[in-house]
Amino acid sequence: MEFRQLEFFLAVAQGGSVTNAARNLHVAQPSLSQSLRRLEREVGATLFERVGRGMRITAAGEALLGPAKRIVREREDARAAVAAVAGLAGGRIKLASLPSLTVDPLPVMIGQFRAEYPLVRVTIAESQRVEEIVEQVEQGACDLGVASTPVHSGDVVVHEVGVQRLVLLVPSGYPASHGKVSLEEMATMPFVCGPVGGSSRTALEDAMVSAGLDLAIVVEAESTEAIVPLVVARNGVTLIPEGLAATAPRAGVEVRATEPEITRTTAFLHRPGMSSPPARAFVAMAAQLHP
Repeated sequence: MEFRQLEFFLAVAQGGSVTNAARNLHVAQPSLSQSLRRLEREVGATLFERVGRGMRITAAGEALLGPAKRIVREREDARAAVAAVAGLAGGRIKLASLPSLTVDPLPVMIGQFRAEYPLVRVTIAESQRVEEIVEQVEQGACDLGVASTPVHSGDVVVHEVGVQRLVLLVPSGYPASHGKVSLEEMATMPFVCGPVGGSSRTALEDAMVSAGLDLAIVVEAESTEAIVPLVVARNGVTLIPEGLAATAPRAGVEVRATEPEITRTTAFLHRPGMSSPPARAFVAMAAQLHP
């Protein structure tokens, strides 16, 4: 089994077809197809089924997915380890993050990291749910996860780095308290929320359940980017991190604090025995910023 075969396999799994994979990897399609057939012969199983013009991964392919991702990451870690000898003069770090954390605190952290290690390339992949980020870390698809606690996994190491306050975002002129908004008042409001399992939604649901109150969700948006425009369009109110609220358009929305204060704890996640020097350096820097 060759490393290039695994790269081709992962590209087809991600792109959904041989055509897309060949284009993304800048290789000839016949060469990629031939490499996949050799890989299937070596593992003794069919890895993809043709569906229309695309390819659907089989159960055997799913079983290979995690190990293949780990092998690719380990090769990149090996390259990074060599770069570490030269003081991290190169290498790459891949982060999987909740979308709201790419607004705060990641930009400042990445800025400080790149100021010290300007030749290290940083890649960010967004996931809506903590569980998805944990899975990517466990499978080796990324070096670090950036999420909120609690994290339900015994296979990742969790470094808490800060506490974020969540605030209520309401349409301009909305008949809500101009001071802090109580949970009882929030129980009368229509809410725009992210998907089930999203960190802000979970914090809101936990607060309402603890107070014995019901939450009226009128719009559920899979995309974080859609939530603020939905509030601006007066579909309801939402609870978002204070740092994200600061980036919301000033025309059309207003920010309200809650009583009691609702918060979430942010954390970095990584596999035990983290071998990537850039990832180790990034975690060490984050620990200094948030001791």
